[in-house]
Amino acid sequence: LESIESSLRVVLEELEELRQARSNLETQVEQARAEAKSAAEATSGRDEELGKLREENSRLQGEREQVRNRVERILNHLPSR
Repeated sequence: LESIESSLRVVLEELEELRQARSNLETQVEQARAEAKSAAEATSGRDEELGKLREENSRLQGEREQVRNRVERILNHLPSR
């Protein structure tokens, strides 16, 4: 009986260690998920900002082209010296 009780204690201790290890792993998994979510959100924010900057760049290039065309028309209409 004592041998069985001793073996049972050992098994219960191992079970408790396994539960603790599982709990630690679950905590690590949750932390990794939170970090991955944060990284994904940061990437999404950078992608949005990049999109906005590209739109602004296109708009500014269009405005530059319009100004260049106006200047060329003005210069073409000036009398030659």
